[in-house]
Amino acid sequence: MTVRVVVDSKEARFVKPVISHLKSKGFRVDVEPLPFGDFLVEGNENYVVERKTLGDLCRSVTSARLWEQLEGLKTVENAESLLLVELTGRLGEFEPSSLYGLILAVALGWKIPMVFTLKKSDTALLLERLCVRASTSKRQAERPLFKPKAETVDEKVLRVVASLPSVEYARARSLLRRFKTLRNLFRASMEELMEVEGIGPATAKEICDILDYQWKD
Repeated sequence: MTVRVVVDSKEARFVKPVISHLKSKGFRVDVEPLPFGDFLVEGNENYVVERKTLGDLCRSVTSARLWEQLEGLKTVENAESLLLVELTGRLGEFEPSSLYGLILAVALGWKIPMVFTLKKSDTALLLERLCVRASTSKRQAERPLFKPKAETVDEKVLRVVASLPSVEYARARSLLRRFKTLRNLFRASMEELMEVEGIGPATAKEICDILDYQWKD
C-alpha cells in the first residue's frame, strides 16, 4: 500500500532533513496543517507523532502545554499516538528524577508510548520504519479522524474546568481532585482555590472574577 506522511506546516522548516530522507526512500510527503501532532503516517496502520527535543519537552512541561498536546493526541481516531523525544538540548532546571517520573506518567497514565532518538537523522530512520510498518501491516485501518471522540461525563466536566482563565488540563484535574464537583469548585473562595497545587493568588483571583462576572446582555 502507498504510504503518505503528512508533516505539520508549523514543524516542516525544523525537520527538512527528515522530509528529504523520507522522500529519498520513495515515500510521499505532504506539508499541511495538522490539528494535533507533528507527523501523520497514513497506511494500513496510522500513526500520529508529536516530536520534541529534550529542551522542548522540559519547557512544555513547565508551561503545561504538553498535557494539552497529549489530550489532543488522545482524540485522534483510527491512529496510534507516539511522543518522540530527540535527546538534544538541555534539561535546564528539570531534575533527572522528574524526567523519569514524566516518562512513567506519559506511558502509564496517558497510555502513549514515548520513543527516543539521538538526533534528526535518527528521527528520520524511526519514521522510515513507521512507514514500512504502515505499508506492510495487514490491518487495513480506516483513515485517521482528527475529531473529539464521544465525551464521557468526566471529559465534559474536565473541559469546563480547563476553560477557566489560566487553567489548563493539568490544573483542571488538580482542582477536580480537590473539590470533586463543579458546584463545589464554583463556590470555593480564593483562599480555598489557593490550597490547590499550581493555583496562586493571580490565578485564584482570575477564576473568582470570571465566576462572579455579571452578564450584561
